[in-house]
Parts: sequence; structure tokens; C-alpha cells
Amino acid sequence: MDESNPPRLLTFNCHEAWVHQLEYVGYLVDIIDGLPGRYCHRWDLNVRPFPRGSNFIFFDQVMEQRPSYGYIITHNL
Repeated sequence: MDESNPPRLLTFNCHEAWVHQLEYVGYLVDIIDGLPGRYCHRWDLNVRPFPRGSNFIFFDQVMEQRPSYGYIITHNL
């Protein structure tokens, strides 16, 4: 992996405990936040801090900007 240009990963803000562990993979992680049907509309800072190396983005932004990702992890509630 090129340390100066790590891969980008996209995932949903579901299963925060699991998503939080993605800070250890060394990638830039975009997390789609603000999803319907969650107990908490946004990342719950009362449970855990934002993962290092992460960026929170809304689904509409991803669809509009169409960024390039090396990996996409799709899962839901």
C-alpha cells in the first residue's frame, strides 16, 4: 500500500462498533451518515468517538460527487 496515497473505502453508518474498527485498516474511510431507520440519526458520540481517518458524508453527496473508491462495504441494519 502506498502510504502517501492510501485507498479510499466507502461504507454505511450501520453497526458502529464494527465500522469504528475500520480506523485500523489504514485507509481513508467515507462513512455514509444520516440513514433512515437508525436509533440515532447521526454517529452516536455517546457510544464511541469518530474513527480516525474517517469522513462522514451523506448518500446524496456520494451520488452527486461520484468519488472513486478502492473498496465499498455494503451492509445495513
